Amino acid sequence: MIKTIGIASNIEDLKEFEAYFFNKVLPFMLQAPGVSHVNITSVMPMSQENVEEYAGMQVIIETHYESYDYLRDTINSELGQKIIVAASQIPSGKISLFMGKEKKVFPSKRTTQSLKDFDM
Repeated sequence: MIKTIGIASNIEDLKEFEAYFFNKVLPFMLQAPGVSHVNITSVMPMSQENVEEYAGMQVIIETHYESYDYLRDTINSELGQKIIVAASQIPSGKISLFMGKEKKVFPSKRTTQSLKDFDM
């Protein structure tokens, strides 16, 4: 599975961010061909180690696409440009964008693929 990952950080007003994102960005994202789903995760530190490196990170947004071709086509489309512009205009903070290839591993004896077979 291919996905985009948005990491939102340094958000001054989380409620304002959420209202903007859900009303101005997410509707465009959900219109993109090949989008299977979007995960939105609020994050907080679990330990005091390396806190400085991730200071300000508050929300991770993952948009899952059925294939790389759908993602590429979206990025190069008018709709893709609308998504990028809307995301860049969040009222406070910033969003850093990444692309990733996801592999899932489930805790099961039925797993036939060894972890050594995973290339990241």
